[in-house]
Amino acid sequence: MSPAAVSGPPPVPTSFTGLYFQLLAPLLAVTALWSTSLYMHPNYLIVLPLCLPLLVGLAYPWIPPRLEWSVRLALTGLHLLLLAALNLWQFWLPQAHVGNRSAFAILLLAGPITSLAWSFLFVDHPRVGQGLTLLLAGLSSLLVGQWARPTGNEPGLAVIMLLICLVGALFGQQAIRLQRQARRSAHDAQRDPLTGLFNRRAFDQAVRQTVQGGTLALLDLDHFKAINDHHGHMAGDRVLRGVADVLLDHLPAGGSAYRWGGEEFALLLPGLFPPEAEDLLDSVRQEVQVRSFAGGAHVTLSAGLGQYTVPEQLPGIFSEVDAALLAAKRAGRNRVMHVVPALT
Repeated sequence: MSPAAVSGPPPVPTSFTGLYFQLLAPLLAVTALWSTSLYMHPNYLIVLPLCLPLLVGLAYPWIPPRLEWSVRLALTGLHLLLLAALNLWQFWLPQAHVGNRSAFAILLLAGPITSLAWSFLFVDHPRVGQGLTLLLAGLSSLLVGQWARPTGNEPGLAVIMLLICLVGALFGQQAIRLQRQARRSAHDAQRDPLTGLFNRRAFDQAVRQTVQGGTLALLDLDHFKAINDHHGHMAGDRVLRGVADVLLDHLPAGGSAYRWGGEEFALLLPGLFPPEAEDLLDSVRQEVQVRSFAGGAHVTLSAGLGQYTVPEQLPGIFSEVDAALLAAKRAGRNRVMHVVPALT
């Protein structure tokens, strides 16, 4: 669990890009090629745009991550260019040589699925995805209209194609929006709204996910009630946010910080053992001591820490760490005390 206080924008959809180029697009291409080959006079030009990702899918595991964005743009752009070329070719082709009716089935299948897939493919650049999807819907619908032109039958197919592609794209956008809302709700449910640190719910989850030993620490601000009494609760809130910033500044890789409640904080430090953890807490304590908070107020903190060798010890060691924190308070505050639980 990372120590970041607030998550940033969604990362580049590397997993979905791989899924698209290695599974979805090749599956569409193979299906289109197979269905086209069943006809007496197959017209493979109509499936050319769908076959492009086949080569990329084979080479995708070796494509450097820095080129992923360029690959996405190049493949989707080339897909659109080929659709535009097919439209021009179909427009000038004599009616007697118009492709067989498998074109309808292939494009009616591929257009909406591709519109939906591109919504996820460009989840990190939604405006780019929307623009490309609109072009895809327009070119696909125009091509369907070109194929329906010789007979004059099914004049509404082009409109239906356009609507289905737009509905597919809209469905993709709504699915992304709901996923982001769900992630945001899950994120907010594990965060303290005042400090941005993790909360107790996140701590319980982290305990279940921890796979290595380390240090558990509890920290408490000394005489915090006096800050609220003399400077007001708004000043107290600024102190809590300032202390949270200090904790995040000193947090090592793999560690996580939690607001346990009121003026009490917790640190979970997998892979970090005394005396390193004690040195870290001393650095936090000293920086908090010299900082000037709201109204020139100064605060100190006391801390207790305990070592756990296996994650299963965490629930049991909590009371020992809490006792070490209480001992630090009774010993004069503004100090760090630690205990080492007995191995069982």
